[in-house]
Amino acid sequence: MTAPLTVAHRAYPDAMDEADTEAFDDLLDDGFALTHMTGYVQPKAEWPAQMRREVAASTGYRLRP
Repeated sequence: MTAPLTVAHRAYPDAMDEADTEAFDDLLDDGFALTHMTGYVQPKAEWPAQMRREVAASTGYRLRP
């Protein structure tokens, strides 16, 4: 049986590759913040919206919020 933390750890890169904002919402705590290599601290609430904008810009498609 695989531990829940291991399952979540493996799901994270898949969600990132697929820009799966719903998966991120499930995987990450509401208090999660991403620290970029520039030092900018991006709260979880801001991250999915940015991912959707980047996917839309690179593909020309609009994703539902």
